[in-house]
Order: sequence, then C-alpha cells, then structure tokens
Amino acid sequence: MCGISVFPISKNQKLNQISQLLLSVILLYCGYVFISSVASKTPSWYTPTDETLIGQCIGSKTVQRDSIVYIVPTQERIDANVIEAAQLQIGSSFIYGSAPAFLYYANVPVKFVYKLGSLTDSLKSRSIVVIDKKDILNKEIFQILVERVGNPLKLSPLCETQTKVAYRLP
Repeated sequence: MCGISVFPISKNQKLNQISQLLLSVILLYCGYVFISSVASKTPSWYTPTDETLIGQCIGSKTVQRDSIVYIVPTQERIDANVIEAAQLQIGSSFIYGSAPAFLYYANVPVKFVYKLGSLTDSLKSRSIVVIDKKDILNKEIFQILVERVGNPLKLSPLCETQTKVAYRLP
C-alpha cells in the first residue's frame, strides 16, 4: 500500500484536491507504520530464550578477566557428531554454539564444548561454566565437574533459568 501511487493530473480542480487528500492520507499511514515499527524496541509478543536470559544475567555479573565454558546440550552434541561424521561442517559451524544471543549478551570469551573429552582442559582456564540442567546429572559431566570444583550441586548458581544454570568456578 505504501508503494508508488500515481494520480492523474486533471483540469478538474475538485479531482485534484481529492487526489491530494488521498495521497496525504496514504503518506501519513506509511509514516505511522514506519515510525511504529522503528520506535518499538521489543514487541509485546517476544519472549527471550533461556540462552538469551542467561547471557544477559552473566553479562551483568562478569568482569573483564572472566571467560566461560559453555557445555552445549546433549542433542546439540549428538547433532555435532553427525555433522562431523558426514563432513558437512564449515568453518563457522560450531563457533556460535547455536546461541549467538548468548555470546552477544555475555560479552566475554566463550568456549563451546561439544566433546566431553575436551571438557577437563576447557574448565582449567575458565572462570564460569554454563550447563543444561539435565546435563548436571550426566555421569561423565558430573565426574569431570567433581574433579574441578568438588560437588557441583553444592555450588550456588551465578545465574539460572528454567533449563540452564551458570556457576562461577572457584
């Protein structure tokens, strides 16, 4: 509707006035649509994901020297194995950990862990760990966390959502 409108120029003064009025109404409507779409920062229907929420929380509580190890959820680790086995990955396949909003809001270096074999080394140099709540009770992950921090269930969460939890490592 806000596209190009063509109004004939006529010798009839009344027709020209109606055309100008119609054009003015269309321009005002287009301006209203544009301004309302630009002015509203967060639509009322938007619900942020848990990755976004925990990223915002961590971002508000980190210091410059912090870095994060983010253990991707089980299904993502399985998907990554399938993608690698089929040699379908590209250079950027795993750098965002399917959570680019988390990276943006956390605003500190993040190491995404897809293979649990690399978790021990990743935890050595990081100050925060983010994990899916279902994975806390994964025997392999739990054992690695116990070796690094003792019983992870005794740590108080730095940030928590319905599905994710972040701990500051001692």
